[in-house]
Amino acid sequence: NAIELVSRHDPFQAGESKTVPCVENAFAAWAYRVEGGVLQRGGTDLTGQMKNGQLTWTAPDGAGNWQLWTFGTRVKGGSLNPLQAGAGEHGAAADAVCRRTVVAIEERHAGA
Repeated sequence: NAIELVSRHDPFQAGESKTVPCVENAFAAWAYRVEGGVLQRGGTDLTGQMKNGQLTWTAPDGAGNWQLWTFGTRVKGGSLNPLQAGAGEHGAAADAVCRRTVVAIEERHAGA
């Protein structure tokens, strides 16, 4: 099965402190200031503050609104990851399909 990226975001007001749940298999957390409904570039890396599937954070005072984003992965059922040996629920059959597909692509683009 393939893996898909998942995310969630939680709004914060300036100076607000709260604990929010992280997404499944979280690998990153970032906070972004929001101006006029638009996330601002840069952000603050909060990845190191994730603990036991949650994150506690206090938005900076006087800095307006913020959004705290967590990013993770989950297995996407019913899909095929051609890069994984024994891909999908069909094992050898899925591997054979992947090999045929890759060979067809390589033949079509040979010498390109």
